[in-house]
Amino acid sequence: MIENIFPTKIFVNTLDIEFSYKQTIISYIENFFLKDIDLQHSLEKGGKSTFSVMNDLHCIDNFKPLVNSIEKNIKDYWNCLDFDPNYVPYIDTMWANEHKFQDYTNWHTHSTHILSGVFYLKFPRSGGNIVFYNPLEYHTHYYPLNINTRNKFLQTIIEVVENVCIIFPSHLKHKTEPNFSQSSRLCIAFNINYKKK
Repeated sequence: MIENIFPTKIFVNTLDIEFSYKQTIISYIENFFLKDIDLQHSLEKGGKSTFSVMNDLHCIDNFKPLVNSIEKNIKDYWNCLDFDPNYVPYIDTMWANEHKFQDYTNWHTHSTHILSGVFYLKFPRSGGNIVFYNPLEYHTHYYPLNINTRNKFLQTIIEVVENVCIIFPSHLKHKTEPNFSQSSRLCIAFNINYKKK
């Protein structure tokens, strides 16, 4: 018998966001990306990010309904992880990323926080999924794995669809696949900390 011990739990759920409201948010973000300011980020390969100039989307009134929906999912995930009920999670930073044809995000972590997440506002066909890297990578250096089994062991691809919210431990290394669509991929990313009740 095989026991799969110490699994890593991530949260994946499709949010029920009203179409007209979502279009309002999309217009707000797309208009911001049209501004004549530097929205390049070191992790982005061709994409744009508001992280360095506007990472407080959760504080903007237009985003409150979306934030409320995301916060419900954060609480569900928090409870699933069996964290101390004397502590409550809160969104610390929230920003937007845009990826056009062949744009992607490099490997990185959000290790200054406890949890991180992403919500996909626009996700075209062939938009590029999110990929997670096994945190036990250094323990496998001497495993007799061939190239196919090594890649399968070290990386897990989460299939993305529009309106999906994915929340995960911030220490998990992750990246995005390139967007091979002619339409843009637009997402809201966020970091989560906690405080005493």
